[in-house]
Amino acid sequence: MAEGAKVHDIDAIKRFRAYLAKVGEVAGLALGDAESDINRTMTWLETEQSTYWSGQIRKRQEVLKRAQQALRDKQLYKDASGSQPSVVEEQKAVLKAKNSLMEAEQKLANTKAWIRRLPKEISLYRGGVQPLGNTVAAGMPAALAHLTNALESLDRYVASPVELQSAAPAAIGLETAGTGAGSDMARSPTQADETKPEGEAALLRKAIPTGDILSQAVPVEPGHNLVLSLPVFSGVERARMVTVSLSLEIQPADPVTIAENDTPGGQWLLTRLSQGGVYIGPVDGPAPARYRIVPLGRLLAMRPDLAEAMALGAGFMLLVGPPGLLRIYDQRDVRLWSRA
Repeated sequence: MAEGAKVHDIDAIKRFRAYLAKVGEVAGLALGDAESDINRTMTWLETEQSTYWSGQIRKRQEVLKRAQQALRDKQLYKDASGSQPSVVEEQKAVLKAKNSLMEAEQKLANTKAWIRRLPKEISLYRGGVQPLGNTVAAGMPAALAHLTNALESLDRYVASPVELQSAAPAAIGLETAGTGAGSDMARSPTQADETKPEGEAALLRKAIPTGDILSQAVPVEPGHNLVLSLPVFSGVERARMVTVSLSLEIQPADPVTIAENDTPGGQWLLTRLSQGGVYIGPVDGPAPARYRIVPLGRLLAMRPDLAEAMALGAGFMLLVGPPGLLRIYDQRDVRLWSRA
């Protein structure tokens, strides 16, 4: 039995990847909202409610004392004829004050009971959603990165000469169909030669790690100090990126693979590998010390100047180095802009 899968429609994989990214985003937001609600509720019980009902007890005790005193005064009072006036209204006031005080005391007791009980309920909830949280934080970005690498390999396969296509799918565990939409993926050697990149763009693409290497990237752990010595883009450079390409819709859960280099400086390459996936890594210097995957939303929180670069079209490449943006290439390796 063949271990690969027949691929009839690469776009279907891209759509699935987009849906998966959306699921990750929605699940992450839902977990975050739930955690915020938990913290707000606990704070509300421990501070606002405890303080409020303690204060209400003191106020209602004073009301009860005044009502009881009014009743005693009325009971001791006699009119000119020596008759004692009715104390019905005063008795009603005392009863109302007692009920009001009992209500406040019960509310405070309920508040204290929930303060004791809620931490256990929170612990049970967090234990139940922890697998989902781990999937959103680590499993989902890894799955998106795997799909991105698979799409990148398939894109290279589509553009490769016919004689090389038989071996290409094995690199990602996929098998293209010989008929239907898959048969349209083949290209002639002449077409491949005509689109073969040359010059600096070709060297830059060689600096992009293979799918096997990228698949070994590990998700960035919470609290990890991400090493990224990429120069900060200026406002002019960010505006330049917007003018050369239609901006794609980006998602906070989109994976960004970063090649961490312990040696700062040098030139960096930033490119969109496929639908939604981005690679950032050094072009020169020593080999990267490690590869890490970070959700796009977290990266932009740290480096908001990268927003326009993250939205460039598939295949676009940015060469970056001191003093900033150096060159922009499109998916056909045409140089769109170069620093003078």
